Amino acid sequence: MAVLAPLAHFGVLQNLVVPEDTAATLENITASERLFRVAIAALLIVTFLDILVAWALYVLLRPVNAALVLLRTVHASFPTYGSSLPTRPSYRTRLRHSDTSAVDL
Repeated sequence: MAVLAPLAHFGVLQNLVVPEDTAATLENITASERLFRVAIAALLIVTFLDILVAWALYVLLRPVNAALVLLRTVHASFPTYGSSLPTRPSYRTRLRHSDTSAVDL
């Protein structure tokens, strides 16, 4: 897991996705379709392994404190990949490019 996720995200997807330019992103993905599919498959494998590890920890630690372990298992089963998507323009950048440039966040 520690190798697959960074390799897929930083080694492949971050190089294929061009923020603010969907045409260039589509062109990059089309040109490297096999690499893109391998990166997505790697992220799916990481998700599966993460759920497997959460289940194993639940089984292992259930005798200690069942409620706390159940809470941790539920928390671990919601992936946070949405927060690690390729960089999106921040609100500061959006405001800088708009007519309201006097507003500073």
